Amino acid sequence: MANVLILDDDPETLLALKLGLQELGHKVLAFGDGNITRWIFEKQPIDVVITDILMPQFDGLQVIGDVTKNHPDIRVCAISGGGFKDAKSYLNMAKALGAEKVFEKPVKLEELQLFITKRDQSS
Repeated sequence: MANVLILDDDPETLLALKLGLQELGHKVLAFGDGNITRWIFEKQPIDVVITDILMPQFDGLQVIGDVTKNHPDIRVCAISGGGFKDAKSYLNMAKALGAEKVFEKPVKLEELQLFITKRDQSS
């Protein structure tokens, strides 16, 4: 199974995704801010990053840009429930920055599992 990093500032979403993916057999690290990406890849092997778009300090778009530029072997999935714009606008930006897959919240565990295990690259 995969080593997954989940980034989401909503504690309920973060916990639900973490527990769900752990139950599916993945090793999961979960944090409420994207700042962790500045050092986590040197400390832990990560296969997949699942990031919310709107987060304080270091948001999901910054995470996607950083990961795709500095760690192109790590796959990135973006999730969003929207904000000032609708979720589709944020997710389109995420795709443009290099997110391999995007989902509107609430995301289903089955969809994430398919992305993680099948390398599904369609949107």
